Formats: sequence, C-alpha cells, structure tokens
Amino acid sequence: MSHNSLAELEESQDRERQAARRAVGEAEQRLEHYRSTLNAMFESSHRLAVSLGVADHDGFRKVLQRLVDDTDEQVRDGSRIVLELDEDLGRLALRHEEQREDFIRAQRP
Repeated sequence: MSHNSLAELEESQDRERQAARRAVGEAEQRLEHYRSTLNAMFESSHRLAVSLGVADHDGFRKVLQRLVDDTDEQVRDGSRIVLELDEDLGRLALRHEEQREDFIRAQRP
C-alpha cells in the first residue's frame, strides 16, 4: 500500500495495530468465557450427581474427569493461540517500524 505522507502511513499502521489488539483481546475474552462456562457446567453436574447419590460412582467420576481433562487441554491450546496472536502483534510493531524507516528514507533527496 502506497502512502502519500508519514502521517498517512502512521494512521494506517495505528488502525492495523488496533485491529490486532482487538483480536487478541477478543480471543482472551472468548477463551475465558469458554473456560468459566464449562467450569460452571461441571460444578452443576457434580451438584446434580451429589443430589442423585451418584457422585462417588466410578463411571461418573471417570467421565467427569475426562471432560475436565479435555477442557483443560482445549484451554491450554487456546492459550497458546492467544500467545501466538500476541507474538504476531509484536512482529507487526517491528514491521511497522521498518516501514516507517523505509518511508522516511525514500523521502530523502
């Protein structure tokens, strides 16, 4: 993308950086919502199992533990993705600085 001024380039970069930050923030929020929703579901399931007298049943405990383990793994995977997005944001900042320097160099006589 060609820019006519340094200010125009910086505005474009600011918009791109803000969009990337929003993506990181939204990913963090969605991951937290997923984690808290499933934890609430597990707690509710356990309370129901206690009220039905099956909370200590091996089958119930194994299934619930497997679900908890699967959820933990998915949350870890999601956390890695958020970390990658955050690292992408860092690389974006470096690329923007290079673009800025290139633009300034190109404007010199």
